Formats: sequence, structure tokens, C-alpha cells
Amino acid sequence: MSYSGKLLRRLLVPVLLAATGTSIVGGPANGAAAAPADVLSPVRASTASTPLSAPSPTSAKVSCAAPRSSKFMCLEPARKSAVPRSAAPDVTVNALKPLPQWCYDVAPGTEMVWYLRTEGCMIFERTLVSYEIINGVRVQTGWLGIALFSYTYMSTTSPEWGHQLSVRATGGQGSALGSTVSGTVTPSGSCGLASSTFPSQALPTPSQGAGADGEGTFTSTATAPGAVGTCSTTWNLTFRRADGAAYTTMTHSLLPVRCDNNTVATDTPGCVLPRYPSQLIYSFSNLPNLGWHVYRAQLSGLAGAEMDRPLTRTTKQAIQDLNYSLACGDAPSYEGFSCDEYPPKVTYNGLSAGGTRRTFDSCGYVDIPQSDDPIGASICMIPVAEQSAQGGLHTQFFRRERMLDGDPFLIWIDG
Repeated sequence: MSYSGKLLRRLLVPVLLAATGTSIVGGPANGAAAAPADVLSPVRASTASTPLSAPSPTSAKVSCAAPRSSKFMCLEPARKSAVPRSAAPDVTVNALKPLPQWCYDVAPGTEMVWYLRTEGCMIFERTLVSYEIINGVRVQTGWLGIALFSYTYMSTTSPEWGHQLSVRATGGQGSALGSTVSGTVTPSGSCGLASSTFPSQALPTPSQGAGADGEGTFTSTATAPGAVGTCSTTWNLTFRRADGAAYTTMTHSLLPVRCDNNTVATDTPGCVLPRYPSQLIYSFSNLPNLGWHVYRAQLSGLAGAEMDRPLTRTTKQAIQDLNYSLACGDAPSYEGFSCDEYPPKVTYNGLSAGGTRRTFDSCGYVDIPQSDDPIGASICMIPVAEQSAQGGLHTQFFRRERMLDGDPFLIWIDG
């Protein structure tokens, strides 16, 4: 599918855009530049955050402990999925944060970590199998299906965050019934352990009770002005038969958390999952000329609208200046208008990365062709007031989402 087709599929309201009014090119008869043409219908983009997935750093699907008196246990792949697609009562985590519905919608059965900017989750299954060596032959004496619900959450305005883990039995039989689980959590990197709890708890089947829960909280050490640090957290779980005759272990991690006190326009530390490309929203109703330009630029093939083709933030002033100079250095003079470049100069995606300029009808430029090249930049004259508002939106967005140099982000248009 072409890029244009992918973008149009994302639009909530596919509209046929038409231009009216006087073109800015050459200016109207009285010499005052007219605004680029409005559109008859607003461009609307989906503004709902979409979770992304990443390979899980959790342990292998099979792990066995050494036999104890000929008895031992293994964690093996799930034999039959029993994870709900919504927060059913038997998996509600008491005293812990409930998993968001989007996690139940996307995570089960994927063996992947799913995440947004300030939260991530994983739902996966294993089978706890009990064995015994009888007359030199390994014999299964019981099994217990288990579902694990892992969730990490943080705030862009706090250096503290949490990672909770819940284990639920989904069915079983034999000597594995009544098994227990306990855990400890270990942080590594620029952080410390604030608190943790995961005492030994029984794993009853759904008809017998809820299950086992644990939680760890952590504090970043990257709190000095200008500091940036990452931290990973690893749960170490031990499963034991009810009679204590055998056990096995597993480890589990989610994605590293980045905390900083180096974000523009704030001296408050905070934390994020930096791989996630948050969405900067331009309101078409408030910024029609800017929105119209960005919409056309993205539709022509430039990055920034799709999750798999984000823009990349740059804080390097030299790159920002070069991007703007290459795009708008020869901008025409129209009173009340200034040159808008897309991708914005505050990205590594501008003309400093290569490519050529493009423009569109009613943008105030002549002798610059249109293009569908995925590399390059689009330019258009827009009202100074809208360009000034754009700068404020960028500052607020980069502060709110803790966007540092090299972070991905998207620009979406909303009516």
C-alpha cells in the first residue's frame, strides 16, 4: 500500500478537499497578500494514542529446576490460552493499579511488551508442570496453567514509578494444584528500589480465589539539573509445589524507563518510555493554514503521520538553523506571512538530512515543484500568528512529553 493510502486509512473523516478564495501567489490587486485558501471540510486525524509493541526481554518459555528427591517442576509454554480480553473479576488486581483496557485488547497471546509514553504492559501465559522420576522415567504428576499480568506506570512530572506483577491460575490438576509463588524485584541503572512486596502466595484456580500480586516502586537518581538516566526492573519469581517437594524459577522484565531533569522549560524531573512517539496535535479549527500545509506535506510522502515513520526531535541549534535556512532562506515577502517548513526545523528529518524542497498551490512560491519523495521538506507561506502559535505548541508538547534529543514523535491534524 502506498504511503498516501496508509494516511487516508487513518483519517476518521475522509473528505474531498477543495480550495476557494484568492491565491497568495502574486498577491491580490491591492498588493496585500491574501491568506492561503481555506478548505471546505476540516481535516480530521485520529487523536487516540495507539500502543506499540516491542520484543519482550523476559525469560525463555521453558525453565526447569534441578530435581529434588526425584521430583522437579518446569515452566513450559501455555497449553491452552485462558486469558480474558477484558478485565474480568477473577483477574482484577486488588490494591494495585488496574491494567488499562487497551492492554487486554492487544497484549494476550503476543509474547510482546505493549506500551505508550508513560505505561507499558505484557500479558503472557505459561504452564507450571510437576514431574517425578519413576523407575528412571520422567512422569508428569500435575500441571497448572498460569497467566501473568505485568504493568509499569510512571509520570512525566515525578522521578518515581512502579512495576507490578500479578499471577493467576487458569486451571490444573494433580500435584501442581495449590502451588505457591513469591518474588523479588531488582532495579539496575540510574535508579534505586523504594519499596517492594511479593510474599509467598497460593495460586488457586479461578473458582477458588484471586491469585498472587506483587509490586515494586523505584526512584530515579537522575534528578540533578541536566541529568538523564535509564533504569530496568527485573522480577525474580519462585514457584513451589504445595508440599514443598519441588520448585522452579523465572525472571521477567519490561522496557527500560528513562528519567531526566533535562527537558525544555521545566526544572521538574520525570520519567517516560522514550521509544514511544507521542502525538503533537495541530487543531485545524484554530490553525487552518498550518494544518492544511502539514496535511498536504504528509500526504505527499513526508514522515510524521504514521507510527512506523515518526519524526525525530533535535535539540541541536545548528541543525535547526540549517533546516530553516535550506527551506526558508529565500522566502518571499508577504506582509503578515512567514515561511512554514515541514518537517519542522526542530527535527532531524529536515533538509539537513537531504532531499529537496516542494510546495503546493496557494503557498506563495513559484518555480518550486511538487513531489512525492519521502525525503525532503515542504514549504508554504502561512500567517505569522499561526506560526507563532506553532512555536508555543512545540514548547508545551516537548515539555509535557519530556521529548529529548533523538526522541520520536508524530504530528496529527484534528478538526
